[in-house]
Amino acid sequence: MPNGGPDNCAACGFNEVNRGKWAYPRPPISPNAYCSIRGIKINNPLWTYCINYRTKRKNPDGPIFSTGLYEGYCRIPWNDRHQPKLYVDGSCVVCGLSFEKGIAVNTDNDELLHFCSNKHYVCWWENQHPGITLAWDYVWD
Repeated sequence: MPNGGPDNCAACGFNEVNRGKWAYPRPPISPNAYCSIRGIKINNPLWTYCINYRTKRKNPDGPIFSTGLYEGYCRIPWNDRHQPKLYVDGSCVVCGLSFEKGIAVNTDNDELLHFCSNKHYVCWWENQHPGITLAWDYVWD
């Protein structure tokens, strides 16, 4: 499988390109993915996910996810409408470690924050978004 699973935006019925159809695989994959329930362009639909793919609910459930750093397969949440950038260099805001292949993400204040690992990014994210359930914590109805 060329991506992190079949439950990605490329196959989602909420992707306006798919016109309400849910399918996988769905070649050709359009680079023009747009999430109709979140009102946001999805730049990498094969590697972007959310709970709504599974629930089919028309109101956003939790954050959008991207594939994280390759530390074993993992999905990391976007910071609201800001997609994390992978394999960038910087200094971790959690532990201070300097790195060459980490994560960077913007805040709503246009601040760019850096993280050395998926774990440190998600720990920071959870502190910034209290009470929001992440996909792996989600209880299915």
